[in-house]
Amino acid sequence: NTGPITLSSTYYRVSQADAIKSLGQQCIKDKKIRNAKTLSLDKDLNIWPRAPLKEQFDFEIVKVSNAIQNIQISSYASRQQNPTFYWPFVVFLDSSGCVLEGTGGFKNNENVQSFTTYQKIEGIVHIPAQSQYILLTPLASAIDLENKALTNQGQLKLIAIR
Repeated sequence: NTGPITLSSTYYRVSQADAIKSLGQQCIKDKKIRNAKTLSLDKDLNIWPRAPLKEQFDFEIVKVSNAIQNIQISSYASRQQNPTFYWPFVVFLDSSGCVLEGTGGFKNNENVQSFTTYQKIEGIVHIPAQSQYILLTPLASAIDLENKALTNQGQLKLIAIR
């Protein structure tokens, strides 16, 4: 796809220093880096973040191929009545697992529920050039989702747009 990609009007970049401050660490040294699933241009990726078993910093890691410039993130409602969503703070990591920058406010589409499907929210993020991994950690609230209940578990689908 060579057409224009439209980012949300509320899209914002988070500096390296602010992203490190938010995460409480500069580099991620965790087995999740070694075991990260890879997102490539020809294959969508589903991830199922779950509530942590212990009170600790929780996150998901996805390896991104160098060819990817933009990713669509879709979050599906956990249920039809009083739906909740897992909506992440996205942090881009280099090949060593160290923070490059983060992003937020990227929601740009919402699908209503129907008889056969749950409600879904979508957003597009732009991948900085040196990124090898993306870290996804749940938000308690988000400027682009003021009227949605957020949770630390759910279903995400990642699609490499280009």
